[in-house]
Formats: sequence, C-alpha cells, structure tokens
Amino acid sequence: MTPMTPISRDALRRSAAAAALAFCWLLPATAGAFSISLSGGTTGQIVRWKQSTVGYWLHPACSADLSTSVCLDELRKSFAAWNTSCTKLKFSDQGTSSSKQLVPIGYSTNGKNELAFIENSAWNFGSQVLGVTSPVFSSDGTIIEADIAFNGYLQSWKTSGANYSTDVRNVAVHEIGHFFGLQHVLGGYNPNSPPTMAPFADPFMKSRTPEADDLAGICFLYPAGSFSCSSDTDCPLVVDDNAQGAEYYVGQVPCQANGSCGGFSTQLPTGSGALGDVCASDFDCTSKYFCQPLSGSSGACAQDCSPSASNCPSGFACYPYQNQPSAGVCLKGGGGGATKAIGEACANSAECQSQLCVSGSTGAFCRQACSGASGCPTGQTCSPLPSTSIGACTDATPVTPKKELGETCQSQTECASNLCASDGASFRCTQPCTTVLQCGQGQACSALSGGGGGCFDVDEKEVGEPCDSQDSVCKSGQCVSFDKGASYICSDVCQVDSHCPCGMYCAAVTTGSSRCAPGPKVACVPDSQPCSADSECVSGVCSKSAGVCIQVCSIYQPVGACGPDSGCQPFAPGAPEGECKPAGPNAVGAACGKDNACQTLFCKDNHCAQPCNPAGPSTCGVGLVCLAEAGAVGTCQPPPPPVPDAAPEAGPDAASSTGDAVSAVDGVGPSPDGVNLDAAAGAETSSLAPSGASSGGCAGGGAGGGPAGLALIGLLLAALRRRRHFGRRLLA
Repeated sequence: MTPMTPISRDALRRSAAAAALAFCWLLPATAGAFSISLSGGTTGQIVRWKQSTVGYWLHPACSADLSTSVCLDELRKSFAAWNTSCTKLKFSDQGTSSSKQLVPIGYSTNGKNELAFIENSAWNFGSQVLGVTSPVFSSDGTIIEADIAFNGYLQSWKTSGANYSTDVRNVAVHEIGHFFGLQHVLGGYNPNSPPTMAPFADPFMKSRTPEADDLAGICFLYPAGSFSCSSDTDCPLVVDDNAQGAEYYVGQVPCQANGSCGGFSTQLPTGSGALGDVCASDFDCTSKYFCQPLSGSSGACAQDCSPSASNCPSGFACYPYQNQPSAGVCLKGGGGGATKAIGEACANSAECQSQLCVSGSTGAFCRQACSGASGCPTGQTCSPLPSTSIGACTDATPVTPKKELGETCQSQTECASNLCASDGASFRCTQPCTTVLQCGQGQACSALSGGGGGCFDVDEKEVGEPCDSQDSVCKSGQCVSFDKGASYICSDVCQVDSHCPCGMYCAAVTTGSSRCAPGPKVACVPDSQPCSADSECVSGVCSKSAGVCIQVCSIYQPVGACGPDSGCQPFAPGAPEGECKPAGPNAVGAACGKDNACQTLFCKDNHCAQPCNPAGPSTCGVGLVCLAEAGAVGTCQPPPPPVPDAAPEAGPDAASSTGDAVSAVDGVGPSPDGVNLDAAAGAETSSLAPSGASSGGCAGGGAGGGPAGLALIGLLLAALRRRRHFGRRLLA
C-alpha cells in the first residue's frame, strides 16, 4: 500500500478545509498555560474589561429546543463556572433583552452584552459553527461590548450532552472565556484533559468546566490581589492572526524579576519534541525540527528530506509533498514501525503503512489517503481531513431523506422546506411564507419570533377540546355541555363509538340523536403518547416507568421491523421481548455500558452483540452460530473449537501414541481501548466567516455523513472587533 503523501507544511498550516475525520495522535501535556491578545496584535495593551463587574443580558426565549427556564439557567451556570477566589471579576445578570441584533451577526453595538440563540436565516455561519463571540474593544485594549450568538437555526440543543445534540454549557463556558478576554491555547495540552480554551471542544463535556490553567487566565486578567509568577511558564502567551486569519503565538508576557508578569517578549517556549514526537505546533519541537501538520489538531516533529536520497534516520522514511514531490519530510515508517495495512485497527498513524489512522464509531483503523472524489475504491468516499487538502477513504454513507411538511423535527436541516417551527405544541417542518397566498387551505401565515413567517393551521378546536360555550370556536360547530353547564367540550354527531376521538364515546343525548361525549380511552392511544393503563393503548402495553404507550417487539425480529435507525431493546436481561427504540451508535464488537449504546440495542459482557434465538431458525450470518446466553436469548458468535476424540484408555505404563491436541479459533475483538477520541475522534470542521472579515480560531462541526461530532473554533478580526467562533467536531 502506498504511504500517505503529505502536502507542504506551508500549505497545510492552519488551512480552512472542511473535515470529517481525524488522525489518532496523543499530544504532550506541556505548553502555555493560557493565552491572551494585545490590542495591536504584537503591540498595544492587553484586551480586557476595565471594570470589575460586567453585566450581561439574556434573550427571554433562549433556545427553541429547551424550556426557557432550563436554558436560561444553563447560561447563568456557565457564567458561574468562572467564579474563583483569585479574581475580582464578577458577572451580573441584568435580566432579559429581546433584541437579536447582535454584533457577531453584523449589527452595531448597543451598550448591552447580549446572549441569544439565532433561530432564523440571520445566522449566516452555516451549520458547522455553534457559537460566535464578538468582543469590541478600543485601541487601549478596553473591551466596551461583547455579544454571544448561538446557532439555534441549524443545530439542536440539549443540557445533558446527549448524542446528536449540542450541550449548552459545553459551548457557553468556552465562549464566556472569549467574552472576558481569553484566547485559545494553541497546542501542547493533553487531549485527555484539555483546557476549556483549547481550539477543539471536548466531546466528553470537559469544556463545561474550566481547568486550573483556564482559571489562572481570568485571575491574571482580573486579579483579586496581585498575580505572581516564578517563571515565564506562569505567564500568558500572546495570540495574533496571520495574513490568512489563522491564530498563532507571536510572543509571551515574561515573568519579571519582581515576580510579576509584564512586558512583551518574542522569545517563545523552547520545545522538547524529538523527531517523530507528537506536536501541535513548531514550539513543541526542538529547534532543529518543525511540526508537520497531519490533522486539524496534531502533527509530528519532522525534518526536511529528499525522497530520491532517502536521507532520513533509521526508523523513518522520506514522504514527498503532494505539491512538491522532489521534497519531503521524515516521518515514522521506514524501519518496520508502520506494519499495519488498510483496515487494521490502530492506535496512531505511525502504526499504519498508509500513515493514516482514523477513528470511527467502531474504533480506529488504518485508512487510505485520498485527494478527490475519484481517489477511493468503489463503495467508498473521500472524506476530508481537518485543516488539510487531503482526505481518507471511508464507506459511503447514504443520504438521509429530508422530512416533508408536518413531520416532527428538531433542526432546520431536517426539513425539505428548511424551516422547523413550533405551532405551540410541537416543532414540525413548516412552509415559510410572507403572505397567506403561499399557504394551503385552512392555514394562515403567522409571524415567527426570530423573523419571517410560517404556514400554520387556523386555530379552531377539534372534537374533544374544551370550549367556552361558543359553537364558532369548534371545527364541528358544536360546543356541548354533558354536565349541565359545568363545562363545555367540542362535540359532533356520531352513530357508533368509532366515530368519536380517543377518550370519547357515542352517547344518546335525545331520542334519535347522538353526540360524542367524554369517556374512557379504549385501545386508542398511539405509541409514545401518555397513558395510565394497558387498556388505553393501541399496542396494549403502557410503560409503567415512562407512562406512555409503547410498541412491544421481539429482539429476534428482522432488521427494520421497528422502523429505520431503530431496533428492539429488551425489557430486561434475558428477555426476548422489548420496546422499539432508536438504535445506538456502536457496532457489534464495540465496547458498551448499556443496551442503548449499541446498533443492535443488545449489550452483553460490556460489548455490543447480535441477539438470536437458540431454539429457532438461525438468524446469524455466515460462519456464526447462535450460542445460548441468559434465559431464552443467545448471541451470534464464531462456533466453538472442535473437541478432539477421546484417546483410548491406557494402563499405568502405557505410552500415548498421539501428541497433545491444541485448537485455536481466531476471534475478532472490540477496537483497542486507549484511542484518543479527543484528538483522534472523527471530525467535521470548517472555518466560516462573513464576507470581508478575516477568519481563524474557534470550532465548527455538524452532523455530516462521516464520523459524528466535536468542534472547530474560529477567529474573525475586524477593526477593533474580534469574532470568536465555536462549533462542533463530529464523533463517528
């Protein structure tokens, strides 16, 4: 297999290519503790607030995906996360502001530091970017206003870090760091315990809580007393943007003889990385080496070489640049270290002959590098890698069809109409409109809180809904009382009970006249709707724990019987019956803690397994058999090794004429533990910015067709205004 061909380090460094995958590398736990910026880039004053109390205003609607009280509470807790005794800076909740004309999305300052979720097309950063912070500061470094905008238009928000959603606090805590002046820690940190201000958000929710180095940053900018240092490593590094808008370290605030951080030095920390060591930037390597980027967040300390001369040390090979094949860099792989072929499990890229280890939902595997749509075998697609112009060949993912009008939704991207809006009861794909002529019969064009309009059904009450004795409020034209005027309900003419909605029956009200009247619910409540007894449900089963009707299923049923991307999760261990639920992300063989972590919804001995019926027809694949486990449930496994024939009995002095019988079965186990899903997880990143502004910095990501997601963080520099992007990097 031909090894990966790198592109030149100048072309790779901080490029803005979208990405869906990541190399598997581990970074050293050394680097600048925290970072700041100066008003002039390399000159001027430190960018920060001059007052010790900074107020903020929250939009009263918060996120449309969450209840208002829960959402607002998460934002307040995000500010509180920065409370520490060594700082005098305090954040003051000033109440609510209904304005969404925020600085990050192009509006002028208004004297308020506002936080809002942008729920309409005013969000122009795309689906990858989750949040944008825009501190506005004067030439002396004083911040005069900082707004934070969150992507409520193309993302779904939660407060628990659930799969396929974005956690509010995991984004907001990072953005608040930019809000008061902290910049990105650009490299050298341990990805298993990243700082909140790292360039990539942590997929395991560690960005929700500032680390010690993050808190040191707020204490340096706003010390309660004095901030002391014993060496330069206690003081901040200074971040600026290059001509392409990408961030890099330009210098350091040194530790002075009096034990305080002050002044400016262009002397950056000296790296200690040897040839082949993992690095995040050049300062992680000794001066004779540079950091060759291999992904959006990591690289390897390397040196120049000539492919024709093969002049690399033992254990290294000279890999030519894509755009300059006569030159290259020395990377691990020339001395037998890179032994693994395409498709084999790997812990880092140095193990792969292709020099490319990619993390996915079932583990990390060596992949073939590619540079275009035609560079992969049939059935695979070239998924771009972060911050490079290359990609990796992965299995093609089918495109999820868009939802039609009226279907439930969580984000705009799910809908063919590109509008997911609430009718007061639930969020559904909705037809955008500006006039009623664009809507269907029986609909009106109603204004949306974020701007624009949507087509909604005219609000007339259905049979069974309460009414105020006025017939006109009911679609049936009949508002009736069945308790002598104590209450009224919309009703209609009927002949049999089935003519009435759930919870009503056909009652005779006068001779020869019957109307739908309130009554018990009998086998009419659909799945997922509230219930109090089995008799109420169409399925005949009311979940005692959830209080909703559920669809009972067999864990042996064919794939797809519960619907797309769903399966049958057993009610209890060993039970062959269960409930239809969404399938989990992990494939058979991957590690798991619960059934819902598996695509099969069946977790056995901490690994995802395929359930089967030992007493029924075989449903296992070729080469597998159904071995009994607990109760009536078995799992598909390789057949057990054959039992050797028993040797004939021998007397005490008899010698055996046959050797020992040894049988072995090659098994395929789960992906190896220890793969760094922080730096190694699959990702989709992008750097998005409005026209006319420089970009770089904070994170982007979205639910793309490759691995599922974490974060890209971008920086936009306008005159006396810097935008800080934060987004999602996808986990596969």
